[in-house]
Amino acid sequence: MHRFKRRSLLVALVVVGALAAGGAAYTNSISGTGTTNNTAGYAAISVAGATLTDANYTLDSTGANITAVNFTFSGNVSGNTLQFAFNGGTVGDCTDASATNPPSNGVIPAADYTSGSPGSTAVTCLVSPSQSTSGANTLNVVVTNP
Repeated sequence: MHRFKRRSLLVALVVVGALAAGGAAYTNSISGTGTTNNTAGYAAISVAGATLTDANYTLDSTGANITAVNFTFSGNVSGNTLQFAFNGGTVGDCTDASATNPPSNGVIPAADYTSGSPGSTAVTCLVSPSQSTSGANTLNVVVTNP
């Protein structure tokens, strides 16, 4: 009788652990914006130097290519340099000539910070050349204080 209860308890713990692990696998999500076909997949986001709270893709009109990444960081990271790369490539400076407050040489403008407790910093970076949504497996983000 005790063996049956122990086995049932063990099976229940394994199921709960699997559900928890499965839920954790979906905590970092990237979604597209600006198009009806906004699916973009990835395996992992790696962030160094800041707390990234959101990363959303802007896709082209076909939904096949990522044209920009919209980052939101916790707190004030303005004045820091933002670099990123897909799929383990060499990180490059964030640029966005179309933005109201574009980063210059990757440096995040003070105007991108929204005060609060702790507030947030939202930055849009162009992806040039564009990255295919089907080929976007990993995103590496580096924030440094120059």
